[in-house]
Amino acid sequence: MPSTTKDPVASPPPGPQMVPLTTSRLLGAARPAKCAIDGCDGARAGRGWCVKHYKRWTRHGDPLVGTKPAPDRLYGPPEVRFWALVDKTAPGGCWLWTANLDPHGYGRCTATLREDGTRRSGLAHRWAYEDTHGPIPDELPLDHVCHSNDKACPGGDTCPHRRCVNPAHLEPVPIRVNLLRGRTFQAANAAKTHCLHGHPFDEANTYRTPRGERQCRACSRASKRCAMERRRARWQAGTVPADARTHCIRGHELTPENTRINDLGRQICRTCVREQDARRRGQHRPALPRGSQIYCKRGHLFDEANTYVNAGRRTCRACARVRHRDRQRKAAA
Repeated sequence: MPSTTKDPVASPPPGPQMVPLTTSRLLGAARPAKCAIDGCDGARAGRGWCVKHYKRWTRHGDPLVGTKPAPDRLYGPPEVRFWALVDKTAPGGCWLWTANLDPHGYGRCTATLREDGTRRSGLAHRWAYEDTHGPIPDELPLDHVCHSNDKACPGGDTCPHRRCVNPAHLEPVPIRVNLLRGRTFQAANAAKTHCLHGHPFDEANTYRTPRGERQCRACSRASKRCAMERRRARWQAGTVPADARTHCIRGHELTPENTRINDLGRQICRTCVREQDARRRGQHRPALPRGSQIYCKRGHLFDEANTYVNAGRRTCRACARVRHRDRQRKAAA
């Protein structure tokens, strides 16, 4: 009776067999085709190239990337490599940078510093100025004089003067001067001789803000006049609640002759305003020795009913009441 046990190492059945699909089978196991690149013995994988050259082509668009000899201008000291990338035949005496540009049209380069040997990337025209004249004073911006002198150049990111690295066309200037020399909004505003309403920017009609901006005095007066008329119209229309005070915080009576109404409906003491203006002009009365004043700083009389001593100092009761009411009002808000 034949045995039913299965032979673990059984011979394959007769007939054609399935062979695993491998790279060697795809390329021909007997005689694999070579890469089409001269000098490469690798097996052909795609587009007639081996795997190495095929991957170079998919990544960089050139199967020979990394193997081509670099031009001679990329070798040597940083000065030689830098100036080899400059075209000195441009019109107007400009030396145009022919290598990499940033999104704003300025040339960029990577060079080795002479001091510590490190490499850094920066603007090409600044590197050219430092290589010729030394360090830029106070890290000031460099103005392209060729652009400032060319009135026909519209400027912008496509301006050809931004590629200029001629040291004779570069001048370190403050940022304000650099902006006023170019085609900028600051330069356009500085060139104006009249305001929007036609008033001249002369010495008598021009006010300089702390930031250095020009303002028309005639327009400022007209704006304040319009604002006062709007406030007066709001007050006459009854849209602002009335102020029921009879005296200001300094004790002045709020009579119709001594009162001005602001846009919030509050009464403004004209006497206090005049005293404040006098203090600003330096025309206020000299301060009396401590203890000899008969009025507090808000004008209240230092009599027996309105005075109490706190830590050896006289204190005005009316002013204390005003401060107390202000604290309560803030706490309630």
